[in-house]
Amino acid sequence: MRAVLLLLPAAVLNIAAGDGSGRDADAVKSWYPSGIAAAGDSLSTGYGSDGSSGDHPRNSWSIGDNPVVASHYARVRRKWPRITGNVLLVARDGAHVDALAGQLARVVSHGDIDYVTIQIGVNDICDAHRSGEITPVALFRDRFARALRVLRRGAPDARVLVTSLADEARWNDAVLQMPVGARDIGDGTVCDPKPGPDGRQDRAVRARIHRWEESYNRVLASVCGGFRHCRYDGGALYRLSYRPADVSTHDAFHPSVRGLARMAAVTWPSARDLLAYG
Repeated sequence: MRAVLLLLPAAVLNIAAGDGSGRDADAVKSWYPSGIAAAGDSLSTGYGSDGSSGDHPRNSWSIGDNPVVASHYARVRRKWPRITGNVLLVARDGAHVDALAGQLARVVSHGDIDYVTIQIGVNDICDAHRSGEITPVALFRDRFARALRVLRRGAPDARVLVTSLADEARWNDAVLQMPVGARDIGDGTVCDPKPGPDGRQDRAVRARIHRWEESYNRVLASVCGGFRHCRYDGGALYRLSYRPADVSTHDAFHPSVRGLARMAAVTWPSARDLLAYG
C-alpha cells in the first residue's frame, strides 16, 4: 500500500474550531507527516559528528533523535508521536546531484515517507580541483529537476524541504580558527581553506566559492518553486556563519553535533511553514 496518502486521515488534521470572527474553520490547520527521509550528502548523515569516522544518523539535523540536535524529526515527533521511528536515511557521504534521483527513488519505494529533506550541491563544487571539474550550472539544474520529478511521480503529496548550500567560505573561517594548521587541512580543491593575511578564507577563493554556490542556490530555489509542496529555505543555511565548536574534531570538514543543531534550527522555520500550510 502506498504510504504517501492522497487523502489524509482526519486524525492528521487539526482544524481550528472557529473564533466567532467569521473565518473559515479550515483557515488554521497543521499537517503532520507519517515519516521523514533525509536525502543528499554527508551534511545530512551526521558523518564524523561525534569525533569519529562514519555516519552518525542519530545526530542528523533532519532525521536524528539526539535531543541536543533537536532535528526536524524530533520537532515533529513532539507534536505528532505517531511518527516515532519512521525515518529513512538515503543521503550518502560524497554524493553529487547525479545521485539524487536514485536516492529519491528509494524514498518512493520505501512507502510511508511523506516529508523529505534535500541538502545537495556542495560536493559538486568542492570535490573539484579545477573549475572545469565543477558540475556546470545547467547540468546541475537538469539533474536536480529530474530527481524532483522522480519524487513527484512516485509520491505526489510528499512535502519537500530543499536547503540552500552551506557557505563553504564561512565554514572555512571556522576551520582556520581550529588548533590544526592550515597545511594539515588543505586539500587542493577549489574550496581549499587556505587563509588570507587576516587568517580567514582567502578573499579570491571566497569570491569564487560564493559565485558558484549562489548560482546553485538560484537553481535550487527556482526548480523547487516549480513543484507542488516543495519549499526552499530562502538561503537560511547559506547565511549561517560558523564557530570552531561547530566543526567536527574528526576531520575539520564535517559538522559537529553543535553545528548540526544550528543547521536544524535555521532550516526549521521553512519546514514548519511547509508542514503547517503546505
